Order: sequence, then structure tokens, then C-alpha cells
Amino acid sequence: MLLSGAEVARCFEGLRSACSTGMVDDIETSTGLAAPRKYVWPWFVALAVVLAIILAVLWISKEVERTRRLREVNPPTPPAQASQHR
Repeated sequence: MLLSGAEVARCFEGLRSACSTGMVDDIETSTGLAAPRKYVWPWFVALAVVLAIILAVLWISKEVERTRRLREVNPPTPPAQASQHR
């Protein structure tokens, strides 16, 4: 059973309208033809990555500052001399 071109086009049009969500922006050109979709989700992923990097840098800098402060209060002890027992 082969489908005609019109039936296939209707089938794909139904799928496209059923799958249309808020994740993409549909843009129509002046000719009425649909332009390629501009996906929005990569911007959210990029924003999440940049935010994660910024938060990691801030967290590490605070930990370094805390470690320096603790070392000033409690300086490390010098290594013990090895005894000469035989």
C-alpha cells in the first residue's frame, strides 16, 4: 500500500503541528513559506553552562579564602626530625 504525495504531505503536516511546542520559534517569511526553525533550547543550555562556571569560580575562590584564613589561625607544624636510634 503506497501513499500518494498529498497523503504523505498531510501526514507530515499533522506531525509538525502536533509536535510544535514552545521550544522553537516559527517564523514566516514575506512569501508565506516557513523559514528554518530557530531553536531556543541551546540558549538555555549555554546559559546553564555559563552560570555553572561562574558559580564554580565563586565557590572555589571562597574556599581558597577560607583555607588561607584557617592556615593563618592554625599554621602547619614543622615536620618532626627523624630520630637517630639504632
